[in-house]
Amino acid sequence: MDTGSPNRQEVPHDPQAEQRLGSSPQLVEAYMQPPAGDPTSHPAQSSQVNVAKKSKAPLIAGIVTLVALLAVAAAGFWFYNKTFNRPAMQAGRVLPANTIAYLTIDPSPEGSQKEAFDRMRVAFEAQPGFKEAWSNLTGGAAALGESVGVTNEDTPSDITDFDALSSYLGNNVTIALLPPSTDDLEKLREASFGGDSESALDVAGRNIVGLVDLDFNPLNKKGPVADLKQQADNAAKAEVVEKYRDIEIRKYVTGTTTLYFSLLNDTSTAVVGAKVEPLRVVIDKFKDDNGLKTDATFKALSGQVPQERIASIYVNLTELSKQAKFIASDTPDANTPEASGAWLMTLSGQPDGMQLDIASQASIEGVGSLMGVAGGGFQVNPGAKPDVSTLSDIPTGSLGFLVGSDLKSVVESVLDALAKEDPESVASIEEEVQQNTGLDLRKDILAWMGGDYLLHVSSVGTQDADASPPSGAFQIKLNEADRTKAANALPKLIENLSGGEPTDEFDLAGGRFYALSDPSAPIIGVGKDRMMVVFDEDVDAAKEKANAVVNNAGKGFGSTPEWKAVSKHLPIDSNLIGYVDITALREMTERGMTDETKDEYEKNGAPFLRPLKNALFGSATQATREGNMSRNHTVIFLGVSK
Repeated sequence: MDTGSPNRQEVPHDPQAEQRLGSSPQLVEAYMQPPAGDPTSHPAQSSQVNVAKKSKAPLIAGIVTLVALLAVAAAGFWFYNKTFNRPAMQAGRVLPANTIAYLTIDPSPEGSQKEAFDRMRVAFEAQPGFKEAWSNLTGGAAALGESVGVTNEDTPSDITDFDALSSYLGNNVTIALLPPSTDDLEKLREASFGGDSESALDVAGRNIVGLVDLDFNPLNKKGPVADLKQQADNAAKAEVVEKYRDIEIRKYVTGTTTLYFSLLNDTSTAVVGAKVEPLRVVIDKFKDDNGLKTDATFKALSGQVPQERIASIYVNLTELSKQAKFIASDTPDANTPEASGAWLMTLSGQPDGMQLDIASQASIEGVGSLMGVAGGGFQVNPGAKPDVSTLSDIPTGSLGFLVGSDLKSVVESVLDALAKEDPESVASIEEEVQQNTGLDLRKDILAWMGGDYLLHVSSVGTQDADASPPSGAFQIKLNEADRTKAANALPKLIENLSGGEPTDEFDLAGGRFYALSDPSAPIIGVGKDRMMVVFDEDVDAAKEKANAVVNNAGKGFGSTPEWKAVSKHLPIDSNLIGYVDITALREMTERGMTDETKDEYEKNGAPFLRPLKNALFGSATQATREGNMSRNHTVIFLGVSK
């Protein structure tokens, strides 16, 4: 946990619970807005959207307004709280265990997070032409806004500039969606059919709550205290509407919006809402110390993600599914997914880039094959992890690759998940494979696909502007028994793929290979210890690539210092690994540009792309005894440097 500021401290809490988060000030305004189309949210506007005088100010914009006023009124709150060193309450400490979702960001990152994002900022600013490109980008955005009627004049005058506001905020700004009551769900269901937006907004007000960590240290403030005096007095005079469990709940009216706020006793955390009800829920959890952090799933997920991070999103799939099913219960033939578990996603700065972690313990069924794949409707073999040596079979100079193991189980589990919803479609797939190849999909093809597999793509190495497409290969490692099965199945497969056209057979890479009559088609064969599909400019080039891949096996990218440096970001025991060399891909693309295209690219594209070095993907599926529940940790890393 970051304790870089001597005037900030955290309440001791479960180490598995959520840690302090962070973000740049520029992200605050965007993240304070609820997702577009959310029926339980106010139609929050950007600070640049024109608001009609007769309409109510948006809920979230109102909360932002209150945050600003609370922040600049810090002097008044010093007396109200009697001390400067106030601990901040984490979302997991004060939100209920059945919270549907929350978003937390850090408007004032410190320590490792500040260093990481400062380093990335410097990497972009060091690029030639970056300032001009950034000016062009922001100018274009402003022009787009004006074209749809949005101008700077539309910004509400009572919302403080966020760059100034950030100096008054602590380490957490959270927006949370609490579970509606049965009565509220009934109103939402009626609103969804009747288009009653006022009723939906009323429900949202009772179930959306904001948590704001304020920094009361007077030494950190900008500007003379005299300029803050008037607003501090106004905040201190806000009407006390009730005292709930010894904590005052105050009402603040700004324009046409009424907001309620409370400062949790002996903390620096303010609770903000459009209604009193969500404040009471937070106060109860604060007083009873039995919030989300006590939930077993939340604790397990929190332990998998980085503890130093700038933002996090938590989604309670069990509660979300329950609410969705209730609202859709009167809809005929509603295909509402059956979901359980939760997701926790975090964004963190790393010494060499930024990292998105997604920890999940979830099961989603009944929403089609794609959601079945994504949500745990089938099981990936958690024990199938690619061998380290397989990564060294990837040729150096590859633009990118995908490595995994046990393709047999992956495909079979997808087919089984599909069969639960539509058995006829699976039967049709198997029948079509039989007709087109003369082979049984499960017995003759999938049966020998249990080893490591890898797909890698390489540039052809030309410097010409009209560079040919990349080349590459797909490989599946084979033991002796599987090699025999593959060698027996391949001739039948080639015969059906050729459609009666002549094929070329030849010995290569320790085995028998085949080339179709189309010179641009890939060559396919079973070598000494692997099945290979090799594609290149023509058959001769593909033959050379196949020999090169086999001859350099064990000496490839996985053995290089570059891979060692980036692979540290992978989850432990990754089942699936993907990598893209952004620098090599960019340089190959640049070589193929015309002069006119390259001039425009150098002005508006290159300064944003050149600091991006590589991208890494890793997914680790863990064993679970809970039916279709899938436990997974996925990392997406983006390398950034000068």
